[in-house]
Amino acid sequence: MRVFLSSTCYDLPDARAVIERLLIEQGDTPLLSDRATFPISPGEHRHEVCVREAGNADVLILVIDRRRGAPFYRDTNITVTQAEFRAALAASVPIIAFVRRAVFDERATWSRNPGLHPVHADDEAVFQFVSEVQAATPGIWMHPFADVTDIVDLLRNWRRPIISKVDDATLAERT
Repeated sequence: MRVFLSSTCYDLPDARAVIERLLIEQGDTPLLSDRATFPISPGEHRHEVCVREAGNADVLILVIDRRRGAPFYRDTNITVTQAEFRAALAASVPIIAFVRRAVFDERATWSRNPGLHPVHADDEAVFQFVSEVQAATPGIWMHPFADVTDIVDLLRNWRRPIISKVDDATLAERT
């Protein structure tokens, strides 16, 4: 399966590397925009390539941590990660979402106290993105994580349910 890893890159290099290794070990093709193996299109903006690949993946793994991320070049009100998420959602790509537990917990406090300056997130936009993911239709399971081992454990356990959602006909259409 082609698995797109959507997250900020700058602050999560270790987590991205561990998830990538797990995907390779499981026989998947990981799609990480910061890798030399990522399909590029000369002359096309890198954000467009990321959004297209997210929408064409078999599964999208979304990891949200404290940073907002880079603004999407066509709409600076959202991030590249948000644009990837929306492309996958619009294309009915199964999405597995993870959010740093401290961010997830602080978001609950922030939602009851708008304007409160975040401690565990760089910007309120991170909380708004978490809310967007939780409000998406169809519902997306969002799991808070303390460290990357939580993500790895859950991906190993969720492997079968994820595959069962992506039937052979869907895989054939995308390959």
